[in-house]
Amino acid sequence: MYIMIEHACVDAGITKAELARRLGMTPQAFYQRLTTGKFTYNELTAIANALGGTLYINIGFAPAPAIENQ
Repeated sequence: MYIMIEHACVDAGITKAELARRLGMTPQAFYQRLTTGKFTYNELTAIANALGGTLYINIGFAPAPAIENQ
Protein backbone atom coordinates (compact mmCIF):
# COMPACT_ATOMS: atom_id res chain seq x y z
CA MET A 1 0.00 0.00 0.00
CA TYR A 2 2.86 2.37 0.87
CA ILE A 3 4.42 2.13 -2.57
CA MET A 4 1.08 2.51 -4.34
CA ILE A 5 0.27 5.69 -2.40
CA GLU A 6 3.80 7.01 -2.87
CA HIS A 7 3.58 6.53 -6.65
CA ALA A 8 0.15 8.18 -6.71
CA CYS A 9 1.59 11.20 -4.86
CA VAL A 10 4.43 11.48 -7.37
CA ASP A 11 1.96 11.25 -10.25
CA ALA A 12 -0.22 13.94 -8.64
CA GLY A 13 2.80 16.13 -7.92
CA ILE A 14 2.27 16.37 -4.16
CA THR A 15 4.20 15.18 -1.13
CA LYS A 16 2.91 12.66 1.36
CA ALA A 17 2.90 15.50 3.92
CA GLU A 18 0.58 17.53 1.67
CA LEU A 19 -1.64 14.49 1.18
CA ALA A 20 -1.83 14.09 4.95
CA ARG A 21 -2.94 17.72 5.32
CA ARG A 22 -5.57 17.26 2.60
CA LEU A 23 -6.89 14.31 4.60
CA GLY A 24 -7.01 16.39 7.79
CA MET A 25 -4.17 14.41 9.41
CA THR A 26 -0.76 15.35 10.66
CA PRO A 27 2.06 14.04 8.49
CA GLN A 28 3.28 11.97 11.46
CA ALA A 29 -0.10 10.28 11.90
CA PHE A 30 -0.35 9.63 8.16
CA TYR A 31 3.16 8.15 7.97
CA GLN A 32 2.27 5.84 10.85
CA ARG A 33 -0.78 4.63 8.93
CA LEU A 34 1.35 4.14 5.83
CA THR A 35 3.75 1.88 7.72
CA THR A 36 0.92 -0.40 8.80
CA GLY A 37 -0.86 -0.18 5.44
CA LYS A 38 -4.21 -0.57 7.17
CA PHE A 39 -6.77 1.75 5.64
CA THR A 40 -10.53 1.43 5.49
CA TYR A 41 -12.37 1.60 2.19
CA ASN A 42 -13.56 5.11 3.09
CA GLU A 43 -10.00 6.22 3.87
CA LEU A 44 -8.74 4.85 0.56
CA THR A 45 -11.56 6.66 -1.23
CA ALA A 46 -10.59 9.88 0.57
CA ILE A 47 -6.96 9.38 -0.47
CA ALA A 48 -7.99 8.90 -4.10
CA ASN A 49 -10.16 12.01 -3.98
CA ALA A 50 -7.39 14.06 -2.34
CA LEU A 51 -5.08 12.99 -5.16
CA GLY A 52 -7.67 13.91 -7.78
CA GLY A 53 -8.04 10.30 -8.85
CA THR A 54 -10.31 7.30 -8.58
CA LEU A 55 -10.00 4.28 -6.32
CA TYR A 56 -10.02 0.95 -8.13
CA ILE A 57 -10.19 -2.25 -6.16
CA ASN A 58 -9.72 -5.51 -7.99
CA ILE A 59 -10.65 -8.45 -5.80
CA GLY A 60 -11.86 -11.79 -7.02
CA PHE A 61 -12.09 -15.47 -6.24
CA ALA A 62 -11.49 -18.46 -8.42
CA PRO A 63 -13.24 -21.73 -7.73
CA ALA A 64 -11.15 -24.50 -6.26
CA PRO A 65 -10.46 -27.42 -8.59
CA ALA A 66 -12.96 -30.23 -8.25
CA ILE A 67 -11.71 -33.21 -6.26
CA GLU A 68 -12.85 -36.49 -7.68
CA ASN A 69 -13.55 -39.48 -5.45
CA GLN A 70 -11.18 -42.28 -6.32
